[in-house]
Amino acid sequence: MIPVKVSKITFHHTSRSYAVLLDEIDLIKAMVIESKGKINSVKITDLIDGVFYARIEIQGAQVGALNLDSRPSDAIAIALRTEAPIFVDESIMDEASQLEEENNKIGAEFLEIEEQKEDLEHKLRKAVELEKYEEAAVIRDQLKEYD
Repeated sequence: MIPVKVSKITFHHTSRSYAVLLDEIDLIKAMVIESKGKINSVKITDLIDGVFYARIEIQGAQVGALNLDSRPSDAIAIALRTEAPIFVDESIMDEASQLEEENNKIGAEFLEIEEQKEDLEHKLRKAVELEKYEEAAVIRDQLKEYD
């Protein structure tokens, strides 16, 4: 199932015409247009502790120049709906790539540990079935090391 925010972005991006309730993105777009403004760009500005940050640059006769902090998902949705460019600094892309590699490594290590635990649990059940209690005690102690 596609999360609501992603589906809203996708609906607009695929240029399908749907009678959708006015959401906050449409509301912001309408407010900018009504104030004779324009979304100049969206910038993904930072990546701190795995969290992206974004800014929306607005220019208008009535509002002047504005730089608004935004959630990246909202900023990207606004950029898509207003055909504004989206900028991401190369250093943020590099950092995000490294973060993804680290997460993949951690995920692989976690899966390996889970497989080892499952193997030990299987061996423990087998040892108890065969009434090899001393062997079962050793395996139990090995499993405790994972906690």
